[in-house]
Amino acid sequence: MQITITNGTLSQISETLSASLGYGLPEESKLLIDGATVDSYSQSTGVLTLAPTSDTIEVEANGVQTITLDISALSGWGNVSAGTHTLTIKAKATGYYDSQASAGVQFTKAASGYTLTVVEAQSGGTFDITYNNSTTDNVGQGTYNSVRSVDDVHYNEVDVQHYWINDVSELALPYTLTQNTVARVQSRASGECFIAGTQISLANGETKAIENISANDDILVWDFDNGELSSAKPAVVYDLGKVKCYEKLTFSDGSKCNTIKHRLFNVDEGKFTYSTEDQFPIGSKTLNKLGEIVELVSREKVFDKEGIEYYNMRTKYHIDYFIDGVLSGTRLANVYPIIDKKYIKDNREIIPYELFPRLTYEQYIDARVGEQPFINRDGDVDLGDKDIQDYLLRLEDKNIL
Repeated sequence: MQITITNGTLSQISETLSASLGYGLPEESKLLIDGATVDSYSQSTGVLTLAPTSDTIEVEANGVQTITLDISALSGWGNVSAGTHTLTIKAKATGYYDSQASAGVQFTKAASGYTLTVVEAQSGGTFDITYNNSTTDNVGQGTYNSVRSVDDVHYNEVDVQHYWINDVSELALPYTLTQNTVARVQSRASGECFIAGTQISLANGETKAIENISANDDILVWDFDNGELSSAKPAVVYDLGKVKCYEKLTFSDGSKCNTIKHRLFNVDEGKFTYSTEDQFPIGSKTLNKLGEIVELVSREKVFDKEGIEYYNMRTKYHIDYFIDGVLSGTRLANVYPIIDKKYIKDNREIIPYELFPRLTYEQYIDARVGEQPFINRDGDVDLGDKDIQDYLLRLEDKNIL
């Protein structure tokens, strides 16, 4: 740009610079000006105000071109190792020296092609992961491709909590994958139980949430001594804390119960078995609150990240009860084999109360202690390192009745 001043000297002159398509205006220090000094300059608007020092002013403004380049599309990208790198740029041209290197810009190349397999044990849990494209997810059991890192672990239950990365226990997280990886997570609750809100059938036909059961309630039970519906008072109701995972079981009559590995009456087995898939698979049969045989048709694992209260209970003498319309109980309800909804009794010796000094007589009767088959007829019980007194008293501090 050249400006010629005639018929006198101006104290100030303004012009607006413009850039060609694809270019930007230069900084003020890059302007080449002869015959004037700069009063003001806006790089964004291009307005340049000069104070002339001669009749002829020359201004040279070389535009700045911005080029956007996807470096992952360059031919050498495959030779760049995974990790964080610093990129600098030099200008090259035939017949000219290379320019100085630009300021460094950091970029990260993620590891590629690694598969993460998550395996849950018992009630398991989930992992926070980051994919190669930097998106994140919280994942449970399954196989996931193009994973960059395992960032954190979350457990579904509260008492047993453990994880492994490629069979290394409690490997520090976050962990960046360097190969196809197996992550295992294990958790479980201290007991087998039901979530808050589980409806307990009462003898009068009504229902009541398990956490609201009182000592005076008449609970609907199945009397296996006589093969019929009956009623009983609750012996205990335990408040066991919080759990983050449970199973929703649906039966052929529409009954739905939410359980954490509790025992249900298994018609085909003739005893109360755990509600887990290996012991109570789809197609297993139990009794509903009408005394009818119903069949398990589906199961669904439910996660609650905030945790939900869970409970357990037992009724006096009959031990069993109906939860959300289906028959449940503890191992103590397996006092005899069951055929056609009745106990098949034998001539076993009844162990007297005097051999159980830590139990009250009511506890002895309510749990049918003297009849229990796992007692070796000397007061011991085959429950790990616990005898039957330990078994009955272990949760007394959690009894809310």
